Amino acid sequence: MTLAQRDRRSLVERTREDLVGRIRTGEFKPGQQLPSEPDLARAYSISRMTMREAIKGMQQEHLIETVRGRGTFVTHVPITRPVTRLQSGTELATDLGYALTTRVLEVRVEEAAGAIAGTLDVTDGTALLRLERLRLVDGQPALYSIDIFAASIAEPDRPLHAWESSLFAYIQQRTGLPITHTAATLRAEVLDAETTARIDALPGLAWFVMEQTNYTADNRPIMYSLDYHRGDLFSFETIRRCY
Repeated sequence: MTLAQRDRRSLVERTREDLVGRIRTGEFKPGQQLPSEPDLARAYSISRMTMREAIKGMQQEHLIETVRGRGTFVTHVPITRPVTRLQSGTELATDLGYALTTRVLEVRVEEAAGAIAGTLDVTDGTALLRLERLRLVDGQPALYSIDIFAASIAEPDRPLHAWESSLFAYIQQRTGLPITHTAATLRAEVLDAETTARIDALPGLAWFVMEQTNYTADNRPIMYSLDYHRGDLFSFETIRRCY
């Protein structure tokens, strides 16, 4: 797009897009107070009326909120993930500067059977470890995950709190094999009533579900995962090409 084409956007729109970009890149972080409207107007060399309209648009998108007597603050902007980039939840939080906290919901050993056994290329009856975790942003559920892999990978007496850390890093440490790629399917889903209550989520909210099989460099399936991304906190981006 040429500069002339970009300039056809209104000054309000250009200002809003620039501020949104600064939020998404982490210059202004969730919970941080923005400079005052007059200060922003001076910084952008625009009128206070134009800045007020730009801020109004961001408020309507729930990117910022104004607290009377205190100022304007960044809310929790959608966490944008490239669909083609493979990251653990811990790595994602670190890259984006989000203070995600992890709650381990359950760790149990179960026998492989049916589709899961086929996906992980193990025989029926193989001991698998099933790990359920919940990531929270300011106490609100953001990412609910279920990971299943061979129980032989883990220490049998690993403390519950130790499962809060990166699972990708742990599997590599235990096996010497990094997870290099996945086969994944992305869909939208509303959680059932039991799961909604279990993780204290808002009922009726859509979640992005990433169902994936994780592979090592030699194309060995090492873990099956279901990652539920809260729909109002996450967005996914990709590049589409004509063929």
